[in-house]
Amino acid sequence: MDLYYADESYDASPGHGNPMRFVLSAVRVREEDWEVHLGALFDWRGAAKASLGVPMESEFHATELLGNRGLNAPRPVDERTRVSLFSDGLRLLASLHEVHIINVSLKVTKRLRDINALEQAAWERLFNRINRTGQELERRALLICDEGKEQKLTRLCRHLRLENLVPSRYGKWGDTGQRKKHLPLGHLIEDPLFKSSKGSYFLQMADLVAYALLRFDNPTPKTQSSGVSRVFPSLQPVLYRPASRWDRYYGVVRR
Repeated sequence: MDLYYADESYDASPGHGNPMRFVLSAVRVREEDWEVHLGALFDWRGAAKASLGVPMESEFHATELLGNRGLNAPRPVDERTRVSLFSDGLRLLASLHEVHIINVSLKVTKRLRDINALEQAAWERLFNRINRTGQELERRALLICDEGKEQKLTRLCRHLRLENLVPSRYGKWGDTGQRKKHLPLGHLIEDPLFKSSKGSYFLQMADLVAYALLRFDNPTPKTQSSGVSRVFPSLQPVLYRPASRWDRYYGVVRR
């Protein structure tokens, strides 16, 4: 079985010429690798504690980490060091065996006109990509999300199990001749499980990935000058490129 740890990042009121955007990132960890990979994250956090005094239980949330909030270090951590923590964590993730990441990044369109529409569409795409990846890899998947949207995401997942009309990438499905077809979520088991990100290093990594993609797609002057907007490509070794035929370099689902 594969565990997918998913988190989001978004610009609801963007500036600097950027569109409204909603990003989801799901980090896949095979159950047989889970303990080893947790140990690698534990060692990374231990190094941060040894060098900077950052407690192991401090939550690494991207906006707070980069904004110097919530680290609970005994002394101030300068911006360059915080950006290094952010980028080093993602490079570590990119080095882990058999990890892969599915990303969705949707911007506002005539059909997706507000952040709520973007959020719903992004989660629908993530559910489907995880399910399809499970079919391709012949593995079952369990989705683990941060707390806060239990009712909304559980309802959406159950709805898609009953009616999941997916458009054909070729215009129509060969077996039915129709533009859309119901594709059951047969490889995604159970409803999403919800866990506090403060207690999950894997969920914290999903948050860092989502923010890296958000600022790659929607850069700001500050993230450009600090280098944060250039971190996402370092994840390329673990980006699941089959997730999108429209983005062959990074595999990000953008439509």
